[in-house]
Amino acid sequence: MRGSTSHGPTPGTGPAVGPWPVTPITITGQGTTPVYVTIARVPGGGVTVRATATADPPDGATPVCTAALCPPEQVDRTTGAIQAVHLVMNVERAFAAAVAATRPVAGLAGPVAGVLAHPGIGRLLAVGPFNDPADLDRWWHWRGNRLAKTGIACLPVALSAASTDTTGDDR
Repeated sequence: MRGSTSHGPTPGTGPAVGPWPVTPITITGQGTTPVYVTIARVPGGGVTVRATATADPPDGATPVCTAALCPPEQVDRTTGAIQAVHLVMNVERAFAAAVAATRPVAGLAGPVAGVLAHPGIGRLLAVGPFNDPADLDRWWHWRGNRLAKTGIACLPVALSAASTDTTGDDR
């Protein structure tokens, strides 16, 4: 029904910069370090999307938001409902459009997340982890995925760079 507000709770309207308390997500070879996805503006009007172990912005970038990962099972792709609405980030529509227009880094391998960008309403959600880009691709391009049919883009982001384990023993 057009104009219906029965689509579920309104996404979080708190500050756009996290991190928020989350259960650490284990990524193979990464230990149990919480993983965040930081999305920032870079000189020249572009964006950078990067996995980080902290909420600190990438060097030379102006942070727009840092979000904890939303587990894929919290996203109902058949209805578009997101159970973890507190992880949805409200941003400027132009910024969401810039994220949606960003192309993934070539040669992604290993654990990844998908940054879902909805330029029409200015919302972002980092979903993951996925074992590799192919797993994310299968999850996103599943034929019943209503989100992919509504103008939402999915930008793959490598998570392997997020490790802070300097011991090498996966702690």
